[in-house]
Amino acid sequence: MKIIFLFISMFMLFFKWHRFIFILISLEFLMLSLFLSLSTALSEMMFF
Repeated sequence: MKIIFLFISMFMLFFKWHRFIFILISLEFLMLSLFLSLSTALSEMMFF
């Protein structure tokens, strides 16, 4: 699921870079994917 967010953010960064709002949306998707990966790693460590 986080790969989908990462792909959407990279797609928006590469193809919509001339519009500032799309850059903000893609950065938000990127932060969301990073947070999802971090939360899964932390939950694996907590319940180990």
